[in-house]
Amino acid sequence: MEKSVLKEKSNDTKTKYLTVSMFHDISRQLGYRVPKPPINVSPDGHHFECPTCGTKFEALEDGPDEFNVCYICGQLWKEFE
Repeated sequence: MEKSVLKEKSNDTKTKYLTVSMFHDISRQLGYRVPKPPINVSPDGHHFECPTCGTKFEALEDGPDEFNVCYICGQLWKEFE
């Protein structure tokens, strides 16, 4: 009986919406795993912000090299270009 239910074609719009929504969320989360350079705010390189969420950071010594990820949104960073 279960097999016959699984073989039937479904026109359930709620299921289709949830599936599309799930794939949208997954692709958005994977976007945070692509490293982006932080935005250099100050000339000395000690004040910069996350390119994704705009959170401002202050580095004491090495500039953004002290950080490798935004602790607010999880965006990975690469070195300034």
